[in-house]
Parts: sequence; structure tokens; C-alpha cells
Amino acid sequence: MVDRVLEFIRTQGMNFDDDDETAIVDLLADIRHWCDEHAQAYAALDRRAHEHYTTEAVEARKGN
Repeated sequence: MVDRVLEFIRTQGMNFDDDDETAIVDLLADIRHWCDEHAQAYAALDRRAHEHYTTEAVEARKGN
């Protein structure tokens, strides 16, 4: 999914010289701005995302 998001960003005229790291940093910063503008708690959402990631990573290691 992330590959599709990065490709979409590039198709919208945002050129990061094919630097995925810069694109990801900019995307995360934009998400923080969006959260500020929409009264969402980025830190809380990020903690939940980390919990999801950890669960998925453990399941992947187990072969589920």
C-alpha cells in the first residue's frame, strides 16, 4: 500500500527525486498537519498504529 501512496504522490507533481525517505518524512509531516487541522491526536493515533504494526509483525513471524 505504501508503494501505491508514494506513486500517487509522485503523480501529483510532488517530486522527491525518487527519494522514498524524503517522501515518507514529508507525508508524515503532512499527516501531523492534517491532525492539527482536524482536532485529531497524532501521538495517540501513532501509538495505535504502532500497536497494529507490532501485532502484524509478530503474526508474520509466526507464519499467520
